[in-house]
Amino acid sequence: MKAHQDATRLADDDLRRLVDARHHDPFSVLGRHGHGELTTVRAFLPHARDVRIAELDAPLERIDGTDLFEWRGDAGGLPARYRLRWEDHHGAVHERHDPYAFPAAISNFDLHLFGEGRHWHIYRVLGAHPCVIDDVPGVRFAVWAPN
Repeated sequence: MKAHQDATRLADDDLRRLVDARHHDPFSVLGRHGHGELTTVRAFLPHARDVRIAELDAPLERIDGTDLFEWRGDAGGLPARYRLRWEDHHGAVHERHDPYAFPAAISNFDLHLFGEGRHWHIYRVLGAHPCVIDDVPGVRFAVWAPN
């Protein structure tokens, strides 16, 4: 999020681009963000009725008119790789690690080489690759989408 932007509110433009799946950097909006002594966690969960941070049993509030949910509070007890638990409109409960609680999938060095057209092993970066980050197994997935 931009440093000059009010830390407690999303800009309308950020909201609109995120909801329309046109935001160039969803990591700047979603996931965990520190603001002084407070922490904000945001998640985009279409079809969710109730969302909580599993480890804290802390409810996220829906941002009016969207499928975005937000929690603000003291980060004490919130692990770096927290899980979200949500109930969908059918009453089914889901629990997963928040993908935005993990670092970006492509390093600045990889982006630099790719931008120069000199990344000879880009196939190791783009696509789907099983991985483990902080003892959490998953799949790292990255694509190049120029438009």
